Amino acid sequence: MNRFLLCTGPRPSLRADAAASWRALDAGAGAVPRDVVGLVVREDLVLLGDAAADARTCDDGRGFCHLPAHPPRNWRRGAQVTAADLLAAIRAQGLAALADLVPPYSVVAQTAPGAPVWVATDANGLQHVYACRDRGNVLVSDSCLLLAALADAPLDVDAVLTCLRIGHHLGADSPFRGVGKLLGGEAWQLAAGEHTTVPVPAAQPPDLDGAACLRECVRAQLDPDDDSVVELSGGLDSRLITAALGADACRGRRAVTLGTADAADVRIAGDLARELGFQWQFVDLHGMARVPDAELLALVHRASLRCDHTTQPLARAVLEWVNDQTPRLPRFSGQNGELARGFFYPGFADSPQVTPGQVARMLHWRLSTNDSIDRALVADDVWRSHEQRLLLRLHDMLAGYGKPWLQATDEFYLRERMQRWVGVAYSAETQHHGLRAPFFDPRFIAWARRLPPAQKRGSLAMARLIGELLPALARVPMAAGLSPQQQGSSSPVARLRRRAQFLHKVVRKVGQRVIGARRSPVGAPELARRLLASGAGDPAALPRVATLDWIRGAAIGDVLGRGVAGWASLGHLLALEWTLAALDRARRARG
Repeated sequence: MNRFLLCTGPRPSLRADAAASWRALDAGAGAVPRDVVGLVVREDLVLLGDAAADARTCDDGRGFCHLPAHPPRNWRRGAQVTAADLLAAIRAQGLAALADLVPPYSVVAQTAPGAPVWVATDANGLQHVYACRDRGNVLVSDSCLLLAALADAPLDVDAVLTCLRIGHHLGADSPFRGVGKLLGGEAWQLAAGEHTTVPVPAAQPPDLDGAACLRECVRAQLDPDDDSVVELSGGLDSRLITAALGADACRGRRAVTLGTADAADVRIAGDLARELGFQWQFVDLHGMARVPDAELLALVHRASLRCDHTTQPLARAVLEWVNDQTPRLPRFSGQNGELARGFFYPGFADSPQVTPGQVARMLHWRLSTNDSIDRALVADDVWRSHEQRLLLRLHDMLAGYGKPWLQATDEFYLRERMQRWVGVAYSAETQHHGLRAPFFDPRFIAWARRLPPAQKRGSLAMARLIGELLPALARVPMAAGLSPQQQGSSSPVARLRRRAQFLHKVVRKVGQRVIGARRSPVGAPELARRLLASGAGDPAALPRVATLDWIRGAAIGDVLGRGVAGWASLGHLLALEWTLAALDRARRARG
């Protein structure tokens, strides 16, 4: 797996320790081991990576700039920014140079000999970077697992439980005590064996509204001979990107859709692709059946490792398999479109302040419905005490935004769900291909924040945008049933249809809550079925997890014996087992 490691201060054994840990982490997942090379070596610092990262590193002898992932784009100029470009910009403008870049990205830079080393991530913290202290040195990496292996960091049980409950970490947490994430909008200044957190100047985007805003955000992602791919689905966000591209830019462009041939999402995406002249690739997930049973667990393990075992590995494995079927070209992503669609609004009225009751409903009805581990697997007292702490933390976060309830949930969606849930996925995706993320453009975020909640609820404003950008697309129904034209209409008939759609969602959500059903990611249940049939969920296959004092090891067989209904628990237990095994291997490898 691609990784970088930065050490400030003397540590003669660093390269040997890092190489041993690197190989140990990869070995368990059957990943191809990579040579660890010195990308930048100075008297007071060492930057290690693999040979492939050398192309993303500029070292002019006086200073250096390293881009751990694909080069970012400048939203003002609509152009890609290389490591050399960024080094020159930081020398001229300091960290203010980062305000013009569109997420996701991260950067490690030093402008002159003896100057502080800057480590920064994008304004939304999507590209994950972590730090810890060990033996008097500061270690920085895009892999929290590597840092934990080098520093012998123990599990942070509270942070792990949060991830098991809601599917992602919160704030600067990692699964390991003493290993913390760099938050969006911040940078670390490394000097004299210390790292200090400083704010990165925020972008000052012009006020653009509606269609003009989205059109500019998409155009900034295009090059003259652009070969970027559109992730095309039957939903709203990918259609907005398509509409903002315009009919001419769609014709002949690659588009990719994943799913199964009988899904409405796939059928609608195929119709749109043919209508607009896309060069369409349909990746049929039934093709995963061709992966031999003997190789399936290794596929899931590698996918999990690419995310440091910090996300749901079954869902991740499906996407990794899809990536292997598609070209390594830059890809448009529709993530964060729901910032303008009130992701957490359904079922909530607005109120001037955040209350504990609202936070409890949000946790139980929205955050921990689909990805949560089965409660029966966690000791009762541990579950209850953790829930109390989690509710207090969520309340402090939401109230700390200083906004009315609905707008506070928007901020939580952006700062937590996007940063920690989508960010983990983006950090893995950028090892395979570049990402074009127009909904993280600061101009779109500023517009979405200006939208009143009434325009966000029910996707009203976003649905109307499609009609302004490309009217023909507004008349084509989406996978949920309504067309954007109906979704954005103020007519009585359209309102009745939206109300019926909302009530259908409510019934489904209540059913999930009452009978414990889960809305699973596409492909994950079938993957779980095959893994369980192969014995991957047997307690004997999870020896380290079964001995944790806060896990009810005796319940593992019962919970996973329910079959695919336990897909989320299976994924969480596998990721936790692989985390513990990786740390054990790294410890032995270093002697």
